[in-house]
Amino acid sequence: MTEINQKEKLLEEIALIPEPKALLAKAKELLNADDEEKAGENYFTSNFNGKGSDRYMWEDGGGQEVNIIFKADGENEDSILAYAYDHESAFNVYSQDKPVIAFKEIPKNMKHLLEESELKWDWDDLENPKRVHATVAIWREAGDNSWHVGEKFLEEVEKAKDTGGFKYGFKFFFTK
Repeated sequence: MTEINQKEKLLEEIALIPEPKALLAKAKELLNADDEEKAGENYFTSNFNGKGSDRYMWEDGGGQEVNIIFKADGENEDSILAYAYDHESAFNVYSQDKPVIAFKEIPKNMKHLLEESELKWDWDDLENPKRVHATVAIWREAGDNSWHVGEKFLEEVEKAKDTGGFKYGFKFFFTK
């Protein structure tokens, strides 16, 4: 039996995410989709952080969540940080002393988003509950013609045999 290369699988799935304008259009379209089509709740908040960034969020009510931050650098429409959280993923980090590996290599001009209180979870059962949680993240900076994912994250994907819940979280956005 041939083993599936998880790194290649993730890269193929990332390639199915449309360019920024089409992604934004799809996010807004999903706001009006019926419950069967979207399989959960979704929200869109313009200028959610007071710094020009817009946020699309989907959650299935069972432990999976997707956030797409448009204008992640605060000004350029093509600057996007998108991430998913899958509670069943090997990259699910509850411990506050472990880093969220999905964010390790995001561009410096997007790192400020990890400090946004609107994106942080507040868990009563943790000593220091406030932080942004993700099991996979992709990004696109202004002027890019493709999506990016951290090289170190890709190495961990292959070791863990886990794509961080990417396909489940982003399935509504795939172009094929």
